[in-house]
Amino acid sequence: MILLLVFASMLAKESFLLVDDSGKTIYELGSQLEESMSPCSTFKIPLSLMGYDTEILTDEHTPILTFQEDYDDFLDAWKDLQSPTSWMQCSCVWYSKLLSCKLGLEIMQRYLTAFNYGNQELPSSLVMPGKEDPAWFPSSSLRISPR
Repeated sequence: MILLLVFASMLAKESFLLVDDSGKTIYELGSQLEESMSPCSTFKIPLSLMGYDTEILTDEHTPILTFQEDYDDFLDAWKDLQSPTSWMQCSCVWYSKLLSCKLGLEIMQRYLTAFNYGNQELPSSLVMPGKEDPAWFPSSSLRISPR
């Protein structure tokens, strides 16, 4: 069993980096630790920290937001009421967009700087939920890497 796990990890295309709270690398895997890419759906993690810290999100159930007909509806689950928990579980884009708009670019930029998050480059504007709008930051060059 251990041999299979080692073999599987050698074939993995993913990169993984584990550091302790002092920044010391404990374990690293993969050849793409320096490669920058869009954070895509993982941006929900820092976005949720921003939301809780500013008290826009108050607990795992609040606020509950209601789907509107013109919102992004790529997944059927996105058409349901969304809480912070369901937003994280189904990666609901319109919830992320609403939270981003409530935070605003200035506040988000302050957090990205404080987090030292990737290259810290946000777009010049945010988009409201809508099928015609891009799925996420439309012109963002925000990039992160495992390192």
